[in-house]
Amino acid sequence: MGEASRQLFVIQGNAASVAEPFLLSDAGIRERQDLLEWVTAHPEVLGDDVLIVTAEFDRWESDSGGVAKERLDLLGLDPSGRLVVVELKRDEEPRIRIKAIT
Repeated sequence: MGEASRQLFVIQGNAASVAEPFLLSDAGIRERQDLLEWVTAHPEVLGDDVLIVTAEFDRWESDSGGVAKERLDLLGLDPSGRLVVVELKRDEEPRIRIKAIT
């Protein structure tokens, strides 16, 4: 099922209607104070049995030995021990620089 075919519905009694999309910033939800805390409190939204290891991780060096300029919002582990990197955004963000950890 592609992204375009996914819809959320609001259920009231036995009636359902398509939920209208909105920006989290328009609802007054802040990225770090609200969204980060909510996902940390409810890690099940990341998948089955993801263990959150740390939040706002920025203690690494580049290949050239430089200090990190960006931070990971959340870093976790899945049940098989693979890293789970979570980048939280309230809205569309064109400046995401962290793409993956190798």
